[in-house]
Amino acid sequence: MIAIEVMTQMANHAGNEPWLSLEAASWWFNLASVVLGLSLFVGCVATGFIVCLGIVKEHHWDLAREAANKEIGQLFKAGEQLQKESQQLRRETAEAQLALEKFRKARLPTPEELDSVIETIKPFVGTKFDVGHGTEDREQWDFLWRIEPALSKAGWVHIDWQGGNTFKKSNWPGDHQYGLAGVNNVSIELHPENAEQLRPAADALVTALNKIGIEAAVVYFNNSSTNAEAIHFLVGPKR
Repeated sequence: MIAIEVMTQMANHAGNEPWLSLEAASWWFNLASVVLGLSLFVGCVATGFIVCLGIVKEHHWDLAREAANKEIGQLFKAGEQLQKESQQLRRETAEAQLALEKFRKARLPTPEELDSVIETIKPFVGTKFDVGHGTEDREQWDFLWRIEPALSKAGWVHIDWQGGNTFKKSNWPGDHQYGLAGVNNVSIELHPENAEQLRPAADALVTALNKIGIEAAVVYFNNSSTNAEAIHFLVGPKR
């Protein structure tokens, strides 16, 4: 409305005397200059503020990207560590499986392994031995079915078990008496009276058995056999 009124006044005074005085025109001019200056100032301030906000925003984005990259790097490292642990676990599992299979495997020496045992103990030809084992474990019987003939083939002399609980096995070579013994693996026992004399032969037998994967050891005398002159070959379950 003000603009229309001003234009109307200008039209009415066209060709006549000025419709504003010099003082009024100067005042309006100064006011317009101030308004224009303020507008420019506000524009500059707004522009600067926008630029600052953009810089701050970009800085926050940089921080966020840096944090994200750091977290991604940590996740990659954690993934690599998990992969290494998984591989180690698979190796340990495979080793445990092999050990379990080996433990469950029956003690059944091959002909070549039996020949190795024979060659190792043959220098002690004439050594007497008796045999003791459990009566319920078929694996022990199968092992003795193979190992007893090998000992005899090496020139060792199988004699009957004397003392304690004894038993015979039907259709077994030699028709010997066996002693009932409760041991683990293969135990070689020597009567204290002849331990020193029999120890070299006993050690050779242990070495021969261990060489083909049969766990055996010379242990303290603890059985019912009264055969003081013989090596006591005792067989128990695998442990």
